[in-house]
Amino acid sequence: MDLIVKATTNVSDLIIDFIEVKLKSGKTVSLNWDRSNVTHFETDNSTSFFAEYYYLYFGEERVQGRLSELENLSVEAVGLYSETHPFADISIEEMKFTDGEDALTFKNIYSAEGVSADG
Repeated sequence: MDLIVKATTNVSDLIIDFIEVKLKSGKTVSLNWDRSNVTHFETDNSTSFFAEYYYLYFGEERVQGRLSELENLSVEAVGLYSETHPFADISIEEMKFTDGEDALTFKNIYSAEGVSADG
């Protein structure tokens, strides 16, 4: 399973380290991945970024074939990292999970101001 994230922030070099989510079952897990690709786009008042996360895990468990567990997902926390700013604002405008031909998309799912961005 893979994940595409579209977000805006006030920090031009912001990276997402992990995303903690609450699953359909009520269990909270940390989304982790094997590799990622992040592209930043500067706008007038903020930075938009498009991130692709490949080979997702719930903690240490592979997620392949478990898309249905993400239904009614809520984002509990986002771990951020920046080399230039200790704190950041972030708004996740879209999260799209893909698992083979299946997909699950969430819009405007998370927003926070002044989040620690020190990894």
